[in-house]
Amino acid sequence: MGGSSNEGNCTPVAEFNIYVDPEAARIVFRSGIPITMFGLNVTHKVPMFIADIDRIRNIGNETGKVVAAMLDYYFRNGRVEGMHDPCAIAYLIDPSIFTTKPCNVEIETNGEFTRGQTVVDLRDRTDRSKNANVAVEVSGERVLDMIFEAVKKFK
Repeated sequence: MGGSSNEGNCTPVAEFNIYVDPEAARIVFRSGIPITMFGLNVTHKVPMFIADIDRIRNIGNETGKVVAAMLDYYFRNGRVEGMHDPCAIAYLIDPSIFTTKPCNVEIETNGEFTRGQTVVDLRDRTDRSKNANVAVEVSGERVLDMIFEAVKKFK
């Protein structure tokens, strides 16, 4: 989980995980290993509202209460902004929840205003090789249901 094809949360264009060490991110994206990128452009499509948090809180187990309390901490402006890390885990469990697109992703390491930006070539504007599958769509409802069902299984 990191980056974004269209926005940042640390700067206007850089997502925190990439921003804190863009040189390392560049090495990873250029390494040739298989990468599926879950950026803010997708994770923000899975917000959690008070009804979602209360659904978890009211499961009737201790885990539900603890998870709801953690979500309460991140609740601002009427919602938890996005289920960032749960999206990456949900993909490992059920990739059909997401639509991904092979893209070239470069990491900006020097820009005065763009350091840490993931530059995602969604429109194939360059001839650079596609080095990542970039998540572009998600069924947010299915991710939330998956979270609910997982929490329900605990004590």
